[in-house]
Amino acid sequence: MAPLARGLGSSHANGTRNTAYRIDLGASRTVHAVTAWSHRKNGNRMHQVVTVFGSNAENDPGWDTADASRFTPIGSIDTTRAPSDAYLAASIRAPADGSLGTFRWIVWRVTPPSGNEHTAFQEFTVSTAP
Repeated sequence: MAPLARGLGSSHANGTRNTAYRIDLGASRTVHAVTAWSHRKNGNRMHQVVTVFGSNAENDPGWDTADASRFTPIGSIDTTRAPSDAYLAASIRAPADGSLGTFRWIVWRVTPPSGNEHTAFQEFTVSTAP
């Protein structure tokens, strides 16, 4: 497996608020974990507050994760106190015999905690039941 790139990756412009990334799993699946990897681009990109949502909508659920009829909060990760290494992995995982729920869509809502500096995300993954 190749190492994660050190480039900019998937990013929003600095100063942008209310940003999100979305994955369509193609069908409803039992989700066991959601993970994102980021690179500390230029020594300052990495620390974020990330809230993950799931939706079991048959069609595109849109981006309004506050709509409880379409989205279920899965969890939040605050990486503002994480070490400032070159890379950071942030994951929400179910217990060994459980799941985070059944979803077709996964959304990562991202908020830079200060300085309006967005993370350079390199990869997003969703682990599902076979």
